[in-house]
Amino acid sequence: MIDPYNFITKLTKKLPDDAIVVCANGTACVVYFQAGIVKKGQRVFWNSGCASMGYALPASIGCAFANPGSPIICIEGDGSLMMNIQELQTVKHYDLPIKLFVLNNQGYHSLQETYDNFCDGKHYGSDTGDLSFPDWEDVAGTFGLPYLEMEDENQMRRYIDIILDTKSKLLCEVVLGEYKFRKQEI
Repeated sequence: MIDPYNFITKLTKKLPDDAIVVCANGTACVVYFQAGIVKKGQRVFWNSGCASMGYALPASIGCAFANPGSPIICIEGDGSLMMNIQELQTVKHYDLPIKLFVLNNQGYHSLQETYDNFCDGKHYGSDTGDLSFPDWEDVAGTFGLPYLEMEDENQMRRYIDIILDTKSKLLCEVVLGEYKFRKQEI
């Protein structure tokens, strides 16, 4: 299992200076805010003020059309991707070279933390006890995307370089372990 903070730090250290990164809400943007390294020349898009699930994939598609030839990195949660999964067909149809990282935390981690903090830890419709997700390798195959799965730190170190070196579209499932959002001191 992978720590999301370690993953985002390692990924962003290796991103090229002209990368365009689109983050979903929840874990994708919270962890990117806290652990991401943004280099001069890069652009990062997120919708944390609105926090509408399903934002990152369509926004990445828009970035790919507006910036042909630029590396497009989409960091999406497993739950968030389910909101606009049909847009993978757009990626396939136009052969858009989007590198899609699906942060698989088996549910809606932001909701779980909210329930822990405000609802005495009672979780409702936020984890695999109440919901399920598809097999991401099957999803990638359905939409003609190459697939990789990162389950541990060794795979993460190897695969980040491979993914960033490829010029084509790709779906990489990042299997996250247990974690809590870090509290930021002001």
